[in-house]
Amino acid sequence: LGHSKCGAIGATVGGGQVHGCIGSIVAEIKSGIGKETESNAAENLNIIHQVRKIRDNLIISKAIKNGKVKVLGGKYDIVSGEVKFIDMLPMNPSEAEEQLILKNKEYIQQCQNSSILNNSIRLDLKEKGQHPYALIVSCADSRVPIEHIFNAGLGELFVIRNAGNVVGDFEMGSIEYGVHHLGVKIVVVLGHSKCGAIGATVGGGQVHGCIGSIVAEIKSGIGKETESNAAENLNIIHQVRKIRDNLIISKAIKNGKVKVLGGKYDIVSGKIDFILE
Repeated sequence: LGHSKCGAIGATVGGGQVHGCIGSIVAEIKSGIGKETESNAAENLNIIHQVRKIRDNLIISKAIKNGKVKVLGGKYDIVSGEVKFIDMLPMNPSEAEEQLILKNKEYIQQCQNSSILNNSIRLDLKEKGQHPYALIVSCADSRVPIEHIFNAGLGELFVIRNAGNVVGDFEMGSIEYGVHHLGVKIVVVLGHSKCGAIGATVGGGQVHGCIGSIVAEIKSGIGKETESNAAENLNIIHQVRKIRDNLIISKAIKNGKVKVLGGKYDIVSGKIDFILE
């Protein structure tokens, strides 16, 4: 928990001479804030740096993965008395994947979304814009509440939904936007068990209207598979490969800026398993 008008941060960004052991404190703060000279931003960077150090500890990281503890950063306003939690979004694709796994575990254990959703956060997002760390291409099924199953708050996830979690031009354009303009660190095609769109496709019955376009896209990925669970997996893999083959996305993958994975949500247990190709 840091705070506004922090003297230690002020002394560090001020760049003046320090004496004795105070120099050790300043050196540690500098290692986290880099060349930042604006006090408010430096206070936030220092908090984030210290949180990451704690999370990287062997014992603590193990406890985090096992869902026994959560490590957060907060900032106390010495005037208003309000504490705001600091945005701890993942810095790279591997961290983003770990975050999604951890958040899904939290959802299963808590049976609720524990994110803070208030006016302060909404105003902050309005002024600073959105910076989601993950993009989820999901089925529109009402039993798959994306923000809840990833225990996510406002501004954390960029979500694209349709029946069958399929990817066409509109979806691909949205994915390009998320990767290229918003800087998401991971893209997940998230299917689920008992998917109605897959069931309709493997069932082989007559479909009407634009639903036929969805069925045709699913068929192109599952081939002649008639078993629903296997077909669900094949559809996820097919959509993942389409995204990876996109020129903009493939370049971002090669540069280590994003990871594209497939996952499957169990509508009974609430658990997400990543699909191995």
